Amino acid sequence: MTPEEENHIRERERTAIWDAKLELLATRDAVIVDPRNWFSHFWFDTHHVEAFLRADPNESHYVIAALCNDPNLRVTCITQNVDNLHRKAGIDPDKLVEIHGRIGYYRCLGEDCTYKSYKYLEAQDLEFFSDQEEEAYYYQVEQLLERDYSLKKIKNICQRLYAMDKHVVGIKKLPCCPECRTPVIPLV
Repeated sequence: MTPEEENHIRERERTAIWDAKLELLATRDAVIVDPRNWFSHFWFDTHHVEAFLRADPNESHYVIAALCNDPNLRVTCITQNVDNLHRKAGIDPDKLVEIHGRIGYYRCLGEDCTYKSYKYLEAQDLEFFSDQEEEAYYYQVEQLLERDYSLKKIKNICQRLYAMDKHVVGIKKLPCCPECRTPVIPLV
């Protein structure tokens, strides 16, 4: 990690909306009500960071991989880490349980989409909304908010948290599912 990346992380820790209401922002509802702001203020600035994506496994990851892959042992690695380093170290995917998912993988928010239930998308498989598609999605959200007070409350709280955030990773286009054109959510 470069000194600039370390400084960014330290500065981010001091002013993060992460500290404000993680339990609210790290929800499916927060993504549904405002995916553009969620990705810009939360996900791409706290998790999907280039330094994390480029990270390499350390010696302990390789030792765990060797134990898991040893045919004479019955070892499975159960991890809460989302950094993908155990996979990079070579653990057989059948011997790895990633409780909280992993960075770089996404699921669709569409109700009937195959990428919601049993398939996932890798970052390179994502497509992006056109301006018209994004506008149509937000119109549907507004219709939903008129009927669902709890979602409306979540959106209002999220908007206040986003307004406090000093670090914004502006996204040019909102990621969506290539199959059903619905926003996606990280597999974490």
